[in-house]
Amino acid sequence: MFEKALAKYDQDTPDRWINIAKAVGGKSAEEVKQHYEILVRDVKEIESGRYPYPYPSGSSN
Repeated sequence: MFEKALAKYDQDTPDRWINIAKAVGGKSAEEVKQHYEILVRDVKEIESGRYPYPYPSGSSN
């Protein structure tokens, strides 16, 4: 739900974090914004090679 809301309410959407919080439910706008910032940081860490790419369970890589 979070990823779908991020796609629907892009950076140009007014009140982006409020809309995403409503779409996800049970979270404040500040909580979803913090979650997004953590997600961005984690993706950058993975892409930089600091951590191995997480493969789906059952994959052999």
